[in-house]
Amino acid sequence: MDVQELAEALNRAGVDSSRYVLVPLLAGPWAWQLRPEGSVWLTSGVDHWSVMGGGIAPHYDATGDLCVFNTEERACEVFLRELTGRAEPFAAEKTRFGVECARLWWEDEVRIALEEPDVGRQRARWRETWRERELLGRELMTVGELEEALVAAGVNREALQLEGLDETNAPRAGAGVVLSHDDQGRWYWGTWDSARPGLLWLQYRFETEGEACQSLYHARTGPLTMTAPLSHAQWRLQRSVALDNETAIKNYDEQQRWRREHELPRTADELPGWLYRHGVAPERYWITGMTHREALPDAVCLILDEATAQWRAEGELRGGSRAVLRRFASQAEAFEVFERELTRTDGTPFAPEQTAASSEGGL
Repeated sequence: MDVQELAEALNRAGVDSSRYVLVPLLAGPWAWQLRPEGSVWLTSGVDHWSVMGGGIAPHYDATGDLCVFNTEERACEVFLRELTGRAEPFAAEKTRFGVECARLWWEDEVRIALEEPDVGRQRARWRETWRERELLGRELMTVGELEEALVAAGVNREALQLEGLDETNAPRAGAGVVLSHDDQGRWYWGTWDSARPGLLWLQYRFETEGEACQSLYHARTGPLTMTAPLSHAQWRLQRSVALDNETAIKNYDEQQRWRREHELPRTADELPGWLYRHGVAPERYWITGMTHREALPDAVCLILDEATAQWRAEGELRGGSRAVLRRFASQAEAFEVFERELTRTDGTPFAPEQTAASSEGGL
């Protein structure tokens, strides 16, 4: 049996498709946080097949192998048996996974206590404080307390942008982490996306300031081998994080595509790409800084006079020199006019200026 035959067998058996995901048959990426809660996922590796799971208490945000197989046939056979023969497929494996996650977390807590005793003692005090405050119905942690605790634990303060203490709406030099709240009063923390300047990638969202501060505290001082434990209610809220991140990336990339097509380039290095996307052949122009090739005789040139920082357009080569067609008051004007002229529908950039220059040359 292969994975396609497995899909057909599951369908014939009437197994609810929300209980499983056959990853090799997916048409595209599907964030695991958005997959049906409690589902199991059959995946393939380089030399093995595995059944994976996630969203398992208490470390809900962890994923991993529930079981591994050497062959596709064996993996499909077991997957079909579990999905058609049990009310809760791979229940024992999920339980073992949850226990293993907790073990890894506490082993790392012990490591921190041994290797960084000051941080270990601080984390122990905060665990006790959280228990007391939770019983009293108080906020687990405030932003001010978070700042103090992180700095005491050796975290670089300049790397943080904290609501109420810093500007959090835009990146700050040297900062990578933002803690703030949205217009619905929900708290979150995230990191600036290095591949998409100005875009914040959400890591976690919570209903309260204390939960968000606790989460960020764990992330910056706690175990590295396992995600922090969450309550089921906290975990359910993280689905909105995955959805918002997908939407934010889609909107960001669409805006970037629109800008590339419609907005003026900001540097001379961006001009050739813009012209190419608008159908202008590279041999028709030359721009200061294009050291990889020389201007062809009939090319129109955009020249930067480094002595005066003034841009000018020059026409085709005649008699060993090029006539100055136009001078520009600013770089923005130079780029705008040059692009407009090179994309003219009649195909003749700077037509009046070229005609005038030709007439003057003939006198």
